[in-house]
This record gives sequence, C-alpha cells and structure tokens, in this order.
Amino acid sequence: MSQQLSRASTPTPMTPNISLPTAQALVFRPAERPANLPSAILWLRDDCSKEDTARPSPQNPARPPMRQAIRKKDGTTISASHYSMIRNSGNRLVNLLLEHHSKSGSSEQPKMSCSKKLYYPEWRKAVLELEREHPVRTYCCNNWKAEQMLGNIIRSRKTSALKRKRGLSIPTEARRR
Repeated sequence: MSQQLSRASTPTPMTPNISLPTAQALVFRPAERPANLPSAILWLRDDCSKEDTARPSPQNPARPPMRQAIRKKDGTTISASHYSMIRNSGNRLVNLLLEHHSKSGSSEQPKMSCSKKLYYPEWRKAVLELEREHPVRTYCCNNWKAEQMLGNIIRSRKTSALKRKRGLSIPTEARRR
C-alpha cells in the first residue's frame, strides 16, 4: 500500500505536487456553498441560470459562459486577462490529455466524455492541476468549473476540427492578412 502511495505521489508533468489532504479538499467539496462565501460565487452549475450575466444561452444550455461564472472569493467576476491565463493553462492541459489519446493510435479528436472515461487518471490530474494553478477555480461544488473549462476546450477543438474538415473555417494565417 505504501508503495502505491509513493508511486502515486511522484510528480509527473501533469501531476500536481500537492499533499493528500489538499488533493482530497480539491476533489471533495460540499454540495452546499459554505456559509463564509457569498451567493455570488455560483457554487453549483445550476446557480448560473439564476445569475443574469452567467446564464447559459438557449443555444448552449449546458455551457455557462465561464468568463462570468468564475468568481473571486468575494463573488466578483475575474478580469478578461485572468480568464485568458486560465484558458491558456486549460489549453496546455488539454494538449497533454490529447497526447495520451494520440498514443492510443486514434487520429480523431476525442469527446470530453471519452477523455473522462478512458483517461480518468489523466483527466483528474488535469482538473486538479488547473485548480492548483488557478485557485479561483475551486470556489464551487466538487470540480465543476475546472471540468467545464477543460470540456469546453475539448469541444471547441473538436468543433474547429470538424469545420476545417468541411472547409468551413478560414486558416489562421489567412485571417492575419
């Protein structure tokens, strides 16, 4: 058992270097918002539908706008530059997840559900790493904000890949001209 724990705690490029109690705190958060946090925190994903600025659009009811859903501890929204930093971290972590997928021999972009099921240990590491790098992502029940962000990135990449395949998107270089 101790051999398993030491092997599991050896940092890898995607393994957060955090203690077991800290990791458990990141994974297991109560379903009810703690009393010391304001209701503006949007603790549950469903809280977004009650907040005008974070309400999902009718076209994407399962995807709240994360720029407005991620809040500081006092309940205020984060800046555009802070959101951009979180998104960049998410992109880096998704790249690592996709490396695992491409090693399996598939050339297709995986769906989020596929990544989560087939590569669960890597998925959990990515979620915990995103929360470790950006603690503002931890102000929620369980890990829904980090999972939503990673899932959105995977979905947008899959959508972009499909559009490119169908010839519906303009290559980045052509847009710059």
